[in-house]
Amino acid sequence: MAKISSKAFYKKALAITTIALSLVTIVGCSNNSNNDNNKVESTQKTKQKSKKIKKIHKNSNHKEINLRKKYAEIEVGSTAKSANDGSSTEEVIKLLGKPDSSTTIKTHDSKAKNYSWNEKKTNLKVGFKNNKVVSKKISNFKWNRKNKNINMKAYKEIKNGSAYSDLIGLYGEPDDFHQTSVSGKKAITATYLTNIDGTAGAKAEFYFINHKLTNKKQIGLK
Repeated sequence: MAKISSKAFYKKALAITTIALSLVTIVGCSNNSNNDNNKVESTQKTKQKSKKIKKIHKNSNHKEINLRKKYAEIEVGSTAKSANDGSSTEEVIKLLGKPDSSTTIKTHDSKAKNYSWNEKKTNLKVGFKNNKVVSKKISNFKWNRKNKNINMKAYKEIKNGSAYSDLIGLYGEPDDFHQTSVSGKKAITATYLTNIDGTAGAKAEFYFINHKLTNKKQIGLK
């Protein structure tokens, strides 16, 4: 068997070691590249998921807001004018579509109907008499508002005789809103459920006749 000189042996060992180190470097670079790619892919997925969540949150109450805007277009007739100045049944159905439910109340001289529409938790009711709107009410709607909050101090500062326009100028439109006609006068109940400083379920209600505050009540304000 031929003898291998120590010099040749070390050269061969050095060559093998160099090749091994090269393979380790290549594998390491490959792993680092894969890790970097995985990090980039994970970051992209996180961003896409975040955008999707934001989009869902942004549009989550879009239909409810659209219903609220349509609700504002409905005119409530004055009982002093036999509600002839109110929106007609046909106009409301054209605006809101077919109601989700309806009830009919017959009296000795007329027929009254109540139509109801629902969008998620928001409920809209419209009352008709002789095919003209005599009342409307929206409930369980909650604004995502940036107006200042109503607390007990602010509530006490809102005095009878205050204008409805002043109230919404300070605190925005109410979440729940009910309008009807009483003895020919416009009656409004405005209820605030959001931007309230108080206990869970706290709210503030304001009652207006011809846009002037006549009464109010609150639950849980601080």
